[in-house]
Amino acid sequence: MNKSGTFRNLSCDALHVGGNSIVAPIEYSGKIVIDTSATAAVVMTATTHANCIYIFAKTPSGARAITLPALTDMEIGDKIHFVVAEQSGTGSNIVTISEKAASDTNKIIGCVTLVTGADAATGTNVTNRIATSGDAIGVTSVALSADTAGNDAGSEGTELTFTCTGSDATLGQYWLISGIALSLDPNGTGATLFGAGA
Repeated sequence: MNKSGTFRNLSCDALHVGGNSIVAPIEYSGKIVIDTSATAAVVMTATTHANCIYIFAKTPSGARAITLPALTDMEIGDKIHFVVAEQSGTGSNIVTISEKAASDTNKIIGCVTLVTGADAATGTNVTNRIATSGDAIGVTSVALSADTAGNDAGSEGTELTFTCTGSDATLGQYWLISGIALSLDPNGTGATLFGAGA
C-alpha cells in the first residue's frame, strides 16, 4: 500500500527505497543485529552476518565467545561492523571475537586507533596505534574489556570493522581489522585488545 502526505509519529518495521533498506548506512547492505545476551556464545555464518552491523547491547555477566564466519565462506570486501553500545564486561566477563579455529589461523591483521585517558568524554585524549609488538599481524582474537587497568580496551563506544580481504586459500585469506577502541585505563596501551596474538 502506497501513501503520500505529511505524517507525524510515523512508525514502521522497515524502510525501503527501491528495494534497499535505508536503516543501515549504504556500505552495509546486510542487517542490523542487536545482541542482548549477557553470556551466550555466537558462531557467526556468512549467510547471516556478512555485511551486518552487530551491536553489543548488554554488559556481559560471563565470558562470551563470538566466532567469525569462515573466510572461505565470505566474499572479498564483506564486512562485519561491531559496535559496543553497552558497557563491556570486566575481569573474565569479557567478549572475545575470534576467527574460525577449524579453518583460519592467525588471520586477523590491521590497526585500530586507541582512545584513552582520564577523561574519555572530553575529546582531548591522545590516540595511539594499538599493537602487541609494532603491528597486529597474525592474531587469532580480539578481546573487548572495560577494565580500568591492565592495558585493556574495547569499552562502550568502541567500533571495530572486520573486512574480508581474501577468501581463497591459495591467494590468501585475511580479516583486516580497523576502527576505534575506547580504553578506560587512563595510562593503558590497549595491548591486550590483541592479547591472543602476543
